Amino acid sequence: MIYEERIYLVAWAQFLIVDSLLLLVGGLIACWVIPGAPWVARILLLVLTPIMLLVFLAFRALTIEVKEDVLRFGFGPFRPRISLADIEGCEREDITFRRYGGIGLHHGIGAVCYNTRFGPGLRIRVRGRRRLDYVLSTDRPEELARALGHPLKKDRGSGIGDQRL
Repeated sequence: MIYEERIYLVAWAQFLIVDSLLLLVGGLIACWVIPGAPWVARILLLVLTPIMLLVFLAFRALTIEVKEDVLRFGFGPFRPRISLADIEGCEREDITFRRYGGIGLHHGIGAVCYNTRFGPGLRIRVRGRRRLDYVLSTDRPEELARALGHPLKKDRGSGIGDQRL
């Protein structure tokens, strides 16, 4: 392993998800304890609670791994693989709400963004693809770019009018 990084979801987002999970569990318990609760509510809560738990476990951290010839990144079991030979270049990018619309997996301006928070990131251009670039949250953009074998280009910044939320 040449490089490995795990970036966890910001604390406020984890709190919101855990809070939602607790409400679902409370509703599920209430539906089974209270006599006369609609069976539709019972089934719905019985299905939604484990789905929400799985979503939280899968999306709570972004994992980035660089091995000898491949970059692998993503959330939970959903991790694209890109050959290092196919990477055309990298540049630092400031990930903002305005540019990508939130945290998680988002399509933004010319890129697919895998982020767990707003702030520093790395844009990766892939050679020969019709697809968009990839932008990853990272605390160490210079180190990741070096591991990919590409020097960093100039900072894309946050753009005119972008605001970090």
